[in-house]
Amino acid sequence: MDSNEITKVFKALGDSNRITIVRMLMEKELNASEILTKLNITQPTLSHHMKLLTDSGIILSRRDGNATIYSIHKNSVSQLLNKLNNVSSSVIVTKPFTEKPQIQEQEVNYQNKLLEIAQEARREHDSTVDFLMRMSHDLRTPINSIQGMILMARKNARDPSALEACLSKMEEATSQLESLLDEAMDMGEIKSSKDFLTTQSYNIFENAREMNKLYEQKLKKAGVILKCQADGEIQHPFILSNKIYIRRMFQIIMDNAIKYSSKNGRIYISFKELSYTDTTTTHQIKIIGSGQGMPKEFANSVFEPFDPEKSSRKGWSSGISLSVVKQLLDRINGKIQIETDEHTGTIITLEMTFEIDKKAEELSENTNNTGISGKRILLVEDNDLNLEVAQFILSDAGAYVIPAKDGKEAVEIVKNSAEGEFDLILMDLIMPVMNGYAATKIIRSMERKDTSIIPIIAMSANTFDQDIKRSLDSGMNEHISKPLNVEKLLAVLNKWI
Repeated sequence: MDSNEITKVFKALGDSNRITIVRMLMEKELNASEILTKLNITQPTLSHHMKLLTDSGIILSRRDGNATIYSIHKNSVSQLLNKLNNVSSSVIVTKPFTEKPQIQEQEVNYQNKLLEIAQEARREHDSTVDFLMRMSHDLRTPINSIQGMILMARKNARDPSALEACLSKMEEATSQLESLLDEAMDMGEIKSSKDFLTTQSYNIFENAREMNKLYEQKLKKAGVILKCQADGEIQHPFILSNKIYIRRMFQIIMDNAIKYSSKNGRIYISFKELSYTDTTTTHQIKIIGSGQGMPKEFANSVFEPFDPEKSSRKGWSSGISLSVVKQLLDRINGKIQIETDEHTGTIITLEMTFEIDKKAEELSENTNNTGISGKRILLVEDNDLNLEVAQFILSDAGAYVIPAKDGKEAVEIVKNSAEGEFDLILMDLIMPVMNGYAATKIIRSMERKDTSIIPIIAMSANTFDQDIKRSLDSGMNEHISKPLNVEKLLAVLNKWI
């Protein structure tokens, strides 16, 4: 690579100092102090130049004690030349290098772009800090309740009624914690996975029951009654969708419906199957809330990004912002419509088309609903306390449980078992010696008839979309999250056994 090609590259980038730096490094390696001395520039300016050069792959850097040593990456210069041909002329200076006004204009544009990036990063940082502060506050409330109830339970250990009251309140606080954790995980998943859309088996009626359970205490406290029912016959309740998106949409809508419902008000949710084909089904879901509706001027801009200042001026706020609902619906090609009246309330109508989960339909038709009593379940869990809890739940439901402390032990147990000995495997994911993913792949690859069809259910605190996808890709049938919900766990097991 000769000096003329180097000059050509950095004339296009529009800075003579960077050309000089590259020429210097073509001769020998230099540290930051040597470059500063030769160019007579400030440290911030040098840092700016070196970042551009290292990000572009033109130079390399390494640490030598307390000093940073820079060297030229000769092979990268020719590659950069090819890339420059595809870059917009608005970024690269196309006029002769000697035209200083054009160079200055480009530098101004570049600095403006840097400023925009910095401002966006600052907004992102502030948003994250605000979220963490709110989450910290919200988490401490149920934790404080649990600690207080533990203290009271110990003081009233001989009073069954007082002890039962303490346990009931601890259960409520635990549900609050789980809900907050789900919210944090969901928001992180939505934020980090714009192009990532994993589908999971999903039953709209189970979702309605889960929603009733999730909002039971909040509804009771607000004095609001929730009613869910189907509008006509739903032929295809088993669908494939992104559960995180669906759940988050309902949480936002429900939180606002409860917030603006009148005392002794009602929230009515109806499910209706509008149409279906051999592979897809279109569902309509209506959420009708009584009480305070939206002003017309607010309803017209309800899907715009949330503006706290504007909302406070109007005296109305959409809480977490219905614009998030619209964004999530857009990702799954759904529709939303709002009818509102300030005095009677709001009707939100969602319309979504899903792929039909035919496998789940077949399992539902063939199930005898006898439960898991008498079934043999291999329980793979490395945490002693989690193992004890899961074993109690399964044994209490009548199952015969065989424990394994890690994936390797589980593989050995299956290998040495009689064909068809186990009805189901509950598999933790993150374990020492061998994790659940690897264990599942080995079990599935065994040359036996039963190991290819035995239901293997992931059981993990890892609940991100990519974690669920990884579980399914490794050969597991379904993914359930910790902490274990007894009703949900037994429903999933009964579905597959």
